[in-house]
Amino acid sequence: MLDGSGELLANLKLMRNADKKIALDEAGNQIMLTSPEGVFVHEKNRELYIADTGAQWILVLDLDTYALKRMITQPENLTGATQFKPSKLAVDLADRIYVIVQSSYEGIIELTADGSFSGYYGVNTPRVSLIDYFWKSLASDEQKEQMSKTYAPAFNNIALDGEGFIMAVTYDTSAEDMVFRLNSNGKNVLREEGSSVVIGELWNLHSDDKGSRCYYNGRWDDALVHFEQAVKLNVNYDVAYSGIGKNYLMKSEYKKAMEYFKLGQNRIFYSKAYNGYRSEMLEKYFPVVMIIFTLLISWMIFTEIRYHRKGGKKA
Repeated sequence: MLDGSGELLANLKLMRNADKKIALDEAGNQIMLTSPEGVFVHEKNRELYIADTGAQWILVLDLDTYALKRMITQPENLTGATQFKPSKLAVDLADRIYVIVQSSYEGIIELTADGSFSGYYGVNTPRVSLIDYFWKSLASDEQKEQMSKTYAPAFNNIALDGEGFIMAVTYDTSAEDMVFRLNSNGKNVLREEGSSVVIGELWNLHSDDKGSRCYYNGRWDDALVHFEQAVKLNVNYDVAYSGIGKNYLMKSEYKKAMEYFKLGQNRIFYSKAYNGYRSEMLEKYFPVVMIIFTLLISWMIFTEIRYHRKGGKKA
């Protein structure tokens, strides 16, 4: 365990209980980590969850003392063909435990706080080949049994976002989606804006850093250079156009920012730039508009007075 600065806090392998004695399982064996693959800090209950894949259990530790509080093994009511080999996990504010197990095509396992099985959550839909669909539609029942089955791709990692939604990813190329934002019903509600498909860490797919590091550190001019180089290499690169637009937005050059946000199909930031541009135009032309408005009102009053005076003389 490391702190935020990388300093060692604890070296966890052999588990101990609250009395600092070596923790034992039901068979009297020492409880130790074998091949853990995932951890999760549950701040609400001050607990540390460790997914020990090799031992096929989840260990729950006190976050302050690292004492073992409880173990979660394979639930007795677990259904399906999935083996309980927890790899990654997350715990929400209602203490529901979401577990990704190795090579599971049935979805994320949802457990109650005491470790009971609640069901599968957020099934990953596979991409169906039109060619395979065509041949299966023509095949007999015997031929269909011999054909390879299409399984749902497995999830690879899981986390919670700031609003309590479950975020999950997969790197299986047969998956229809690569990044998921799952609501309480397990439905993917991730909004994909622009023409680029959300596939995770986009910066790993390009030689240039999309100028993001420079922008993050406030080096806007340097970021602008990187983004402009990126759009020269790829004119359909939405992220770079949005990056250029953000630079102009930070400099209050709203009209230019609107142009690049439009190219990047970034509606949210386009609206921000438009609001800034509208305010700028109102501030710039407000005196002129008020002068014209005042002259117009004055002219109307003058014509009304002159009309009535002429009418009075005629009478």
